[in-house]
Amino acid sequence: MLKFMKGFLKENRKIAVANFILTILLVLMFQHIMGQRREYIDTSREPDKTENSITIEGENVFLQQVVCEKDTIDGIMVLGEMETGIVGTVSVQVFEESGKLLAQATQQLRTDGDYTMIQFGESISGCTGKKLELVLCSYSGEAIELKSGICEGVLDNEGVNACIKLVYQTLDVRLYKISVYLCGGILWLALSVCLVILQKKNGKPEYLFAFLYFFLGILYMFINPLYAIPDEAAHFERIYGISEGYFISEGPDGGIGTGSRLPENLLYGNRGASMKIMDIFDGKDVKLSDKKVFMDYWASALYSPFTYTAQVLGVMVGKLFSSKIFFIAYCGRFAAWMAAGCILFLAIRYIPFGKHILVAVSLLPMNLHEAISLAGDTFTFAVSVAFFICIVFAVYEERYNGYKRICSFIRFVIFYCILQDCLCTFVHVGISDTGGTVWVQEELY
Repeated sequence: MLKFMKGFLKENRKIAVANFILTILLVLMFQHIMGQRREYIDTSREPDKTENSITIEGENVFLQQVVCEKDTIDGIMVLGEMETGIVGTVSVQVFEESGKLLAQATQQLRTDGDYTMIQFGESISGCTGKKLELVLCSYSGEAIELKSGICEGVLDNEGVNACIKLVYQTLDVRLYKISVYLCGGILWLALSVCLVILQKKNGKPEYLFAFLYFFLGILYMFINPLYAIPDEAAHFERIYGISEGYFISEGPDGGIGTGSRLPENLLYGNRGASMKIMDIFDGKDVKLSDKKVFMDYWASALYSPFTYTAQVLGVMVGKLFSSKIFFIAYCGRFAAWMAAGCILFLAIRYIPFGKHILVAVSLLPMNLHEAISLAGDTFTFAVSVAFFICIVFAVYEERYNGYKRICSFIRFVIFYCILQDCLCTFVHVGISDTGGTVWVQEELY
């Protein structure tokens, strides 16, 4: 094996040098990104902020009731601010409904307008579904303004709530870095060895692409859980709507609009960019509600149904086997990822030139990032590439005569235009319930 590696490195010196440089750049980039983060936190949902504030000063305290969604609490995060030049310290105590003190801690308030992390000395366990009472006061006596907010179901204080997030779990960033570097290094080495062997056995670019697309896709799928990719929640609403027959989105009272009637808990657990894989595991057993409500997903309502062909098929198959929300969503993700990969594999196989360039472009981080999501960007990219390569293949293949080339070109153009709706304009016109104002939304494909 060692002799084989030496021979390969000697024959492929440029590849080895490029791989080494890329490895150094990846390590430096990751070190920079990790250096910007002090800790990785699993928190409760973000409360809706308002312009009001709650002042605590001297012996004045603020009581906040909270309902826990998970088993443990490591601390809380409080959004507050101080006057310029004044430094204040927030003190918090946590009580059970019976009045038993569970934890207490103090922390100097941040001065940049961001949340202040107040971590307890020891975690509180057995908290799922329990109602706890937080007592906040100014430890140093100065006036502290707590930003107020409302978050139904999690914070309950008779309509008066501070912007407090429960910290369910904190991760030791040093241990996390070591784990990521170790696992990343092993993965990088394993991939490099597999690529060397694959290159030696069968150096066809399409097989190299399939290998990298599969393993990197799994990695991206794990690192970017559901909803963590921008606008994925809106895409999921549109996809589920199409799977229910809403090819053209509706309005609240029927007709054409920017949404449709969907299960009320379709977006259960959605925390946007704050989503972590542990959130997926926590909600893996949650099923779709039988109650349907109107959901407005204007950001994706005008997308062509064809854009979501693979995702819709995946969601429909998922619904046949289960009513669990995350299972259905991941079926859509998996279908889109596999469909785009298969199309690109065939495109790389049949393109008469530039195979390695197409492999490199198809494996760009942004493409992989979108490929494992519910967005339709990578599927559209794959179909566009396939369309282009069909034309190139028809023109360059020697067995085609001029007549067949023209017919093939026309056939592919018509096929592509119909499916991708290149020549169609989706115009949604609706009349508002008040004033009769007409509004128009349109998007070209």
